[in-house]
Formats: sequence, structure tokens, C-alpha cells
Amino acid sequence: MTHVDARLPAIGDELAGRWRIVAVDARHGRLRWTLQRGDDAVVIGLAVAEEGEGGAWARPGVRAWYERNSVEAVHFDAAANHLLESLGNDGVLQLQGWIDARQAAPPRQAPETHVSRTVPGDFAQPDTPLAGGWRVAATAIRGQSIHVDVTSEDGSTTTLRFACSDGPAGPFGRHGISVTHSSRAGNTSGWAERLHAAANAWLDRLDETPAGVRAAIRAATRSPTATGLASAHRRVVVRESDADRAASRAGRLLDAMSAGVNDATTLVTDLEPSDGRIQTLVDKARDRGIKLVVDRRQVGQQRAIRTGERPNIPSELELVVESPTSPSSSSEATGDWQQRVRDELIGHPDRSLVLAEILSADEVPMWPCALPWVRFEVSPNGWFGPCCRDYQALHTRLPRTALPDVAWNGPAMQAFRRAMTTAGHPSTCQASCPFLHAGNQKPADVRVPGGPAAAVENAIVAIEDMISGAEVMRADPMQLCLAATTFCNYDCLMCDYGETGTLDDELPSAFWESLRGLLGSVFFLEVNGGEPLASPVFRDFLGTLDARELPQLRILLITNGSYLTPKQLRRYANVPFENITLSLNAASEDCYALVNRGLPWSRIRQHLDAIAATRRAGTLHGRVQYSMVVLKQNRHEIEAFADLARADGAAVRYQLPLKDRNDSSIMTDETAMLDAMARLERVGKSLLDAGRVREARGAIGSAQVLFERIAAGITRPL
Repeated sequence: MTHVDARLPAIGDELAGRWRIVAVDARHGRLRWTLQRGDDAVVIGLAVAEEGEGGAWARPGVRAWYERNSVEAVHFDAAANHLLESLGNDGVLQLQGWIDARQAAPPRQAPETHVSRTVPGDFAQPDTPLAGGWRVAATAIRGQSIHVDVTSEDGSTTTLRFACSDGPAGPFGRHGISVTHSSRAGNTSGWAERLHAAANAWLDRLDETPAGVRAAIRAATRSPTATGLASAHRRVVVRESDADRAASRAGRLLDAMSAGVNDATTLVTDLEPSDGRIQTLVDKARDRGIKLVVDRRQVGQQRAIRTGERPNIPSELELVVESPTSPSSSSEATGDWQQRVRDELIGHPDRSLVLAEILSADEVPMWPCALPWVRFEVSPNGWFGPCCRDYQALHTRLPRTALPDVAWNGPAMQAFRRAMTTAGHPSTCQASCPFLHAGNQKPADVRVPGGPAAAVENAIVAIEDMISGAEVMRADPMQLCLAATTFCNYDCLMCDYGETGTLDDELPSAFWESLRGLLGSVFFLEVNGGEPLASPVFRDFLGTLDARELPQLRILLITNGSYLTPKQLRRYANVPFENITLSLNAASEDCYALVNRGLPWSRIRQHLDAIAATRRAGTLHGRVQYSMVVLKQNRHEIEAFADLARADGAAVRYQLPLKDRNDSSIMTDETAMLDAMARLERVGKSLLDAGRVREARGAIGSAQVLFERIAAGITRPL
């Protein structure tokens, strides 16, 4: 039995460096304090360390870390040490005592308030004046947040979203209240400050104390009808950008249903009721005695696109099959999902399932990102993790030619998995991570293709590990990402590989041959660089890949396109491409020459035309995606770039620059960020209108990153 001698630093306490504690929580054997100083916020965590663990402020037997920080670590180092010193001499026992006491304490019940689902009161009345020249236009409850539509004297409009939060409130919030914003507020100078004032004015009208505000929001967003909904329904989601594929899947689901057994099943879709594919499904459902309802759905996105925030915006096709059951039999209704995966996918490389249609809603894990359980990526310089090194806060290196299985279950990858299951922003990830902002890599979206039994069985084990939040995987990675070489034949403004890269580090033939032993369980192999096709060794390896030998394997290639000549495209006729991303960064000849500094646009245009022709002929498989890193020099072509991709039948991707090479980064200039943000939001809206939701998420997610940095006054490279 542990004991508690020293006093636990509590809400309201001030620590060294003028940091004030605004929240304390204990979960999964970890104790976390949320600190604020002005508009800056950070979460500092302490846990009893396992052997070999440490941290930025390690003490014997105690592991310390920080997460969700809006400032550099040097600014809260004193506060972290203050917390550690509170442990006294017997640090491990004291910390364990605090954790035990905190976890054992009964949860504090928020007092009931006058706020209801209709949000009555002065703060909800239209035309109520707020600070900064803003006025309330409308107020509503949506999900777990209160939405306040506001208008400004200059005609600007936006929506403020207020929700309870145990993490940092951010520049627009206060103790325990997060405040986010749905779109850009306007072009006038100082709009961020004026919006900040409006948010605080609204909070002041709601209640004078933070505790009262939290209680009011909780009471207002409490929905008794939602209680037990997940456990009372079997829910399978079919989500596809291609309507024919989605309708085909939904048809197979209906085929599997017995007449009369699922008579209350509902099929929900974004397609219009008049669409012929929907009528076919309606007829099929009627034949089986199943009621089918056509409705519109929003596909959610963290912060930027949330259900109900953008009414009348179409999303990608989403078919939902729901079978009511009693809560006590929910596990029986779910059935043996593992066997279902085997039945549908083994021996069928042309099929795939996403996790949301494999599991019931209450079984899908809520981790913010699934990549640590399914993906292993090695950067050109040997840094590894579940994603791009630039989005990681934890950096670890792998020997250049070491196979991925060496580190897949090492301490670093375990730390990434542990961070995803810990409340708050994952401590291993940068705050600017586009995947976390866009919500594009959540467990529900994990896709499992069909293929040989060994690959499907490995995927089943990986899903089981992800559901349980396992830190040590029993399964091999389902996705691999490798850099063939650091050499690049271009010298792009924002990238230094053209200057510093070399073919001396290309992965040798022996590596690629050894890799074949791992590819039997891998669904997606992504290769980048430098310029990956500049490596003769990799080109030879790529040319030998044949979908008939590894039917489940899909290749994702990131290239500048300079090596994709008609001759090379013929060589890759049997390569099972899933996606080819072309780093074009421009929509015109002049801008292309300015930014990319490689082959002339006329040559690249020939390659793009050849790619389109081979796809039409069916000799090049997979999706093509055009990619732009948004810079000062090309931001004026953001919309034109989307038009170029659409005209060529390609998807579109936007990325924010990580460095400021050649003074190219928009992140160092507020005017450039404002301009890029507005353009990205316009493109995102047009992509949504076209039903291209995943692409829209990326564009709007990048715009959200820009907004948050502007609001926080951050003008430095990512």
C-alpha cells in the first residue's frame, strides 16, 4: 500500500516560471498537469519509470515528459523541475501514492446549471453584442460542443466552438475550455485578436467562473438519447470515394442478410435518392424485407470538418448498415469479425475492408492515429517511426541498411503506441502534424486489402493489437515506407536533397532482395527519397515486382516525375501501383521553373500526358496524385493547382513547408500565411462540393494549422 506525504500540486497552484496549474488528471498509471501562462499552455506528465526509461527531466525511478506544448521546452523547464522537486526524497513512492490517491478519488460531479439543449439565456440571443465588433448571429448545440455563429462589423462571419477540455485551452480558450474556430474570420488587420476578445466576451456572459463555464457546457451538450447507442446497435460502415465500389459492397452486405431477421436495418448514404445505384439497393433491400432509408451524412474531421458544422456540404459516399440488438447481446451481434475478414479477404486481392465496417462502433479504438500499429517508415537519413520524421517529436535512428524488423518492436515504436493511448496530444508527435489535424489516419479508416492467407492473418493480429493498445506487436507492419536514396536530380527551393543528396547511400541490391522476405505480409510499400527513381538499383527492383507473385502488395511512389518516361512506364506495366504522387509544386511553366529547378515544364507535361494515356489504356494501375508544397513563391497558384489536377484526372495534395530554405517558407510571414489559408479553404470547399472528402480534409487541415499559428503569433518554420 502506497502512502502520500507531500501535497499534490493542485489546480490554481503557481509553479516556477509563473506557470499556473489549470488541470490535473491520473490515467493508466500516469499523472498529468496542464499548465498555462498567458496564452501559452503545456501538459507535463510523470510516471514511475520502467528500467531504461528516462525523459527530459528524469529522476531515479521517475519518467517525465511533456506534450501539447505551444512553446519551446526551455520556457517550462523550471516548472517541470518544480513538479519533480515536489516528490521529495522518496520520489517513486510519493509519485505512486499520488497516482493511487488520484485514481481512487471519486469523480467530481459538475453542478447542474440553467443551460439546456436549447441554450437559453442572454448569451444565446441573436444580435447580442460581443467584444471586438462581433455580434451573435445564432447559437446551437452540436455533438459535445456549443456553436456560436458570429458576424463582424466588416461583414466577416465565422463559428466559435466551445467544448470542455482537459488539455491546454489554446489561444482562444481558458481554464478547461477549448475554443476553436471553423473558418477564417476576415481580412482586416488584427482579426485574430478581435475574435479572441469575442470568445472571451461570450464566455464571460455564460458564467463568471471557469468551473461554471465547464458545467454549463457539459449540461448543454449532455444528450440522454445517446446513452448506450453504440452498444445497442451493430454498425458497419462502407466508405468509398467511388460510388460503384461502395454500392457493390453494400449489395454484398444486403446479400448476407436473412429476410425478416434484420427488418430494422438502415442503409444511410450520401448519394441522392434519385441515383440509380441507390434505387438498385432499395429494390434489393425490399426483396429481403429490409427497410432502407436514404439520408445525408457528414464525414468528420478533427477541428476542421466536424459533423454538423458545415451543413449541406456533400461528402464521399458513406453507406451505414445498422442492426438493432439488445445491449446485452452486442458481442453476439458483432460476431467473429476475424472469421468474417478471412471469409471476405483471403484469396481476394481485389477486395478490401476498412476497420469501421469490420468492427461495431463501440469496438473501434478511439486512438487519434493508427499508424504506430500498422506502419513503419525510415527517412532518407535513417530516422524512423510510424510517419514522416518531420512530424515526430521523438527522433531515433536506424542503421541505413538495417531491415525494419530490427526496430518494429523497439523502445521508440513502443513509445509511439503508448503516446497514442494516453489522453491529450501524443507526446511523440509535433503539434503541427497534418495527420492529427486532418484526422486522416484514425483506426476507423485503416484499410485491409485482400490477399494470401498469411497477409490477412497478419492483418487480423495487427488489428487485435491496435484494439488492445498493445505496445509490443505480435504482427509485422502492414505498411512500409523507405527512402531509396538521398540523391535528387532537382534543386527545389524548399528542399536541400538536390544540394546535399548522394547516390552513395542508395539502398543496395542485397537490401531489396532481403526485403522480399518481409513483403509477404505487407500490403503497402511506399518508396521516396531524394528522388527514388534516380537509384538504378531501385529501378531494377521495381521493374521485377509483379502483382501475380505478391497479389496483396501495393506500391506507393513519391517522385518528381522526371524519370517516368514512356519507355520506363512500359517497364512498370506489371507493377501493382496503389498511388503515384508527383511533386509538381506549380501549375504553370514559369512557376514550375522557379520552384523546382529541374527539367523544363514542357518535358514534364509530356510525362504527365504519357501517364494519363497509360492509365486510360489500363497498363498503369493505381491513383495519381499531384502534390504542392505551399511556398511564398507558388501560393498564388493554389487554386490553379487543384484545377490542373482535376483536368488531368489526378488527386491533389497540399503540404506546408518544414524549413525556410531560400526564404521560401510562408510560415515566417503572417501575410503569406493569411493568403495561403484563405486559398486552401476555398480549395477545400470546392473539393467537398465535388465529393472528394479525403483531399478536402488535407487542404482544410493545413489551413487550420496556419490559423492556429497566426492566432498564437508564431512566425517561424515548422
